[in-house]
Amino acid sequence: MELFVREIYTNLDADNMNNDHIYDKIVPCNPHGTTGSQQDGGSKGGRSFSRWAAVCLGLLCILLLGLIVWMTIRHTAEKEELLARLPEDRNHSVNRKYDLQNNATDLDNRMKKLKKLFRFTYPQTWNESRQNCQERGGDLVVIRYKWEHMLLNEKGMNGWLGLTDQGHDGTWRWVDGSPLTLQFWRKGEPAIRNGRGDCVVLHTKKQIPERTWSYYDCSARHYAVCEEK
Repeated sequence: MELFVREIYTNLDADNMNNDHIYDKIVPCNPHGTTGSQQDGGSKGGRSFSRWAAVCLGLLCILLLGLIVWMTIRHTAEKEELLARLPEDRNHSVNRKYDLQNNATDLDNRMKKLKKLFRFTYPQTWNESRQNCQERGGDLVVIRYKWEHMLLNEKGMNGWLGLTDQGHDGTWRWVDGSPLTLQFWRKGEPAIRNGRGDCVVLHTKKQIPERTWSYYDCSARHYAVCEEK
């Protein structure tokens, strides 16, 4: 019996020794299923991505800086151009203002002149026409500016004008005593007629408005253009 028990203990000791060898061969388990070399590769990939991200960010910053510099230069150039053009634009605006004012003044003067004009549509001598004008509070029309002549021509105001050289052959004067400055004679006129006094008639022509004056003996009969005083 004692021999049987000793054999059992001997067998148990042998089994324990075998189990120790088994545990020596056991390798620790990696919960993530990767080896050490794989972990090193992952770390290197992360560092590579970080470098590319830094490079891209740097390039973006450079582009933004270049855009800011370009916009600053462009803004400065546009500002200098506007400042350089400012006097010219101001002068243009002032000239434009004067032009508008002059146009408005001319239009106002045209309307006033037109309201003062009236005609006799039956033929009379120059002296008779002037007398009739005066009886109505006016006189034969006097032309002081080109626009007045153009207005008469535009409105078809044919007839005697307040212009004559009676008493001073070849020296033309208006009925208000002012000398002749603007002239709109027909081609070849006027000419001195051996001391005979002449008077002027307007024959309107829209095609050639600058060539519409003719002179006649003051005793001839024509319509008359009068102007209220």
